[in-house]
Amino acid sequence: MPARKNKRTKKTAKKPARKLPTISLCMIVRDAAANLDLCLSSVQKVVDEIVIVDTGSRDGTVEIARKYTDKIYHFKWCDDFAKARNASLKHATRDWILVLDDDEVLRPESAKIFKRFLAKQPRKQNVYTINIYECDKNAAENEIVRKKKYQGLLGVHKHGRLLRNHQGIKFVSPLHERIVDKHAVLYDSEISILHYGYSEKSLERLERNYKIMQKELAKKPDDALNQYNYTRAYASLPHDSKELLANMEKTIALYVQRKKNLPFMPLWYIYTDFINILITEKLYAPAEKYCYAWLSRLKDNYDLWPYFLLGKVLFLQEKMDDAYRMLQLVYTKFANGLDFGENIQKEKFMSELYYFYGACCLERQNYKLGLKLLRRVRRKYYADNPGVDKLIEIAEQRLGGQPQTGTKVELPTISLCMIVRDAAANLDLCLSSVQKVVDEIVIVDTGSRDGTIEIARKYTDKIYHFKWCDDFAAARNESLKYATKDWILVLSDDEALTADSAREIKKFLAEQPSKQNVYGILQYNCRREEIEASLAGNIKFHATVPYYKDRLLRNRLGLHFIYPVHETVANKNGEEELIYPSPLKLLHYGQHFMTERSRERDLRVLKEQLAQNPHNVIAKFYLTKMLSGDPQCTLDTLVKNMDETIDMYLRHGQDLRSVSLPLYYQVFIDILINKQAYQQAEKYCQDWIARIKGRYDLFPYLWLGKTLFLRQKTDDAYRILGLVYEKFQGNKNFGDPAHLDNFTADLYYFYGVCCLERRNYQLGLDLLRKVKEKYYTDSPAVDKLITLAEKYKCELDNVCLAE
Repeated sequence: MPARKNKRTKKTAKKPARKLPTISLCMIVRDAAANLDLCLSSVQKVVDEIVIVDTGSRDGTVEIARKYTDKIYHFKWCDDFAKARNASLKHATRDWILVLDDDEVLRPESAKIFKRFLAKQPRKQNVYTINIYECDKNAAENEIVRKKKYQGLLGVHKHGRLLRNHQGIKFVSPLHERIVDKHAVLYDSEISILHYGYSEKSLERLERNYKIMQKELAKKPDDALNQYNYTRAYASLPHDSKELLANMEKTIALYVQRKKNLPFMPLWYIYTDFINILITEKLYAPAEKYCYAWLSRLKDNYDLWPYFLLGKVLFLQEKMDDAYRMLQLVYTKFANGLDFGENIQKEKFMSELYYFYGACCLERQNYKLGLKLLRRVRRKYYADNPGVDKLIEIAEQRLGGQPQTGTKVELPTISLCMIVRDAAANLDLCLSSVQKVVDEIVIVDTGSRDGTIEIARKYTDKIYHFKWCDDFAAARNESLKYATKDWILVLSDDEALTADSAREIKKFLAEQPSKQNVYGILQYNCRREEIEASLAGNIKFHATVPYYKDRLLRNRLGLHFIYPVHETVANKNGEEELIYPSPLKLLHYGQHFMTERSRERDLRVLKEQLAQNPHNVIAKFYLTKMLSGDPQCTLDTLVKNMDETIDMYLRHGQDLRSVSLPLYYQVFIDILINKQAYQQAEKYCQDWIARIKGRYDLFPYLWLGKTLFLRQKTDDAYRILGLVYEKFQGNKNFGDPAHLDNFTADLYYFYGVCCLERRNYQLGLDLLRKVKEKYYTDSPAVDKLITLAEKYKCELDNVCLAE
């Protein structure tokens, strides 16, 4: 009997390997014989073409270049780096262009992933930054020749050096040249280089740069970028301190007047640069002033860098108590994974934070934590630093058998201030959430006809009456008049403070710097039963995206509320007060019960505000939000109002602190997705990304990936969500830290489904199981996807076993 043939399961067809892109290296050089060999040897196995433009070398530069390429061209130097760069771009023939200087080298780990990184990028993204690490030449030689990785922290920044070889993309600006194209967007990349030229820069080159910027500033004296580059060039030479400060002030003034940020040079970058220059000059008082100016422009974007720099400046001025409180805040937030701004600055940030906060801990006799931080600094960053060694020695001596001492902190007092009307159904739940925390309860009633007053009397005798006048700010301010404690907590009757926030609120307030007056509390919209569960100790709840509400303020003369609807805190001059984020949370369920009468009232008040001031951005925003719930409002009308809101913000709302452009984009995109207007939602995602201004915020990319998925553009969605997932796994820098759970749930769900579409069943299954376990425990849709993924993965495993 013939042998039976084994039945083989049909093989899954393999997708063809993706074609890797080609790269042209474009350089301009002059008298670069000392460096060029090292530079070119670092990239020769990665690039497919080397283009070198020589601007007048008299050493052996051209001879060294000929060892690597025959594409060598000559360009007469004209004090314009952009023109020389563009001359090199003309000769590039490959898909992508990498731009390097002779005193730079491509890092080996970047060389390994370079082409794979480019192959994954969406077609519409043309220009990428690369991460530039400052070092000395010996460190660069160690990494390229001796394969010894550089670990130093002289400095790190990003610059646009990687571009598609498209017509119309070029460099501009004679000094500190930059790439421009019709989209004017720079995307971040994973590629890194080492740069060692700063350590060898001669006075002659510094004077050359200064003269170039003098000429440029004379041509365009009101150009913010010219003024900034001139100020930097002036600071690099021997100078007068008063003149330096005057140039810094002029730079900031010109930049703010623009109303529109430069995407390649955001304002935070200028503040960072100027503060570091002033610290180097030991001009600490002006540096402190710039820290506060930076903080005043943060709006709701919680970036730890300005807080850290402020703590550092306070330390250098020997304001030790304020420095300790500020650095403690930064250390706590950083340890909890919050955003510190630029990802590539992480190592430098950590080394300085641990050093300065560690030194502050020693001052406060917290030797154990101080020693832990300083040992970490020595082990990871500064192995041979006498200053660090001395501090560690002091801490070890003080800890030698001595008990750890601590300073008892006096806890602040809190007044709860509320306005109520017909709140009998909710008030008991609200007041029970805070009665053990606050030291005083002030209630202003605006005309209740149910049992509100009787319930309030169970908790307080400070009950006052106010005639309602269609103005929430006026009623709030009436309640503030009666507060007598250190801090004021503001709640509405359909809100409750979470149990964990009630435990932490006084400890949190005791640690805050004296100059910070107003804090935002994260408001989560949820159901009433979830509030009841939270107060019973089960703090897990399913909620919408949270937002910071300015509900916690010092009881200081001049602080008051403004705006009749969606009121916010202002100072005595009527300007919106800076809102600092807090880890505190409150739950809100009243949005489910907004009556038609309340809706009509809010619409009327908002329209009146716009009639009085056609540039009232906040009124326009909330009016647009309310239009989205009107069934009579067409999609075209809604989008028109959204566009008008964004435009109004850009022209008139840049100085507002209670709202921000990311908030507008997020709300509008969410509305459009709920209306299945995916094409318009994608447009808003692209607009948001274009306005990130060089900061890598993952949230708009997630929204874009989500929208592409809903439009069934699965390949593009997979690439975008894969990029977000990769970055999120590395640093978890996704913009506003308040949105972590929502961000994670959406990312894991949509990327997990994309993975299933691409037959990556293992990763898709892992992500969807996490979604089910942590976020959507009772979702039939998630359960169904997991079942399908398990089935297909099992079939694929059987195929592999059969083969």
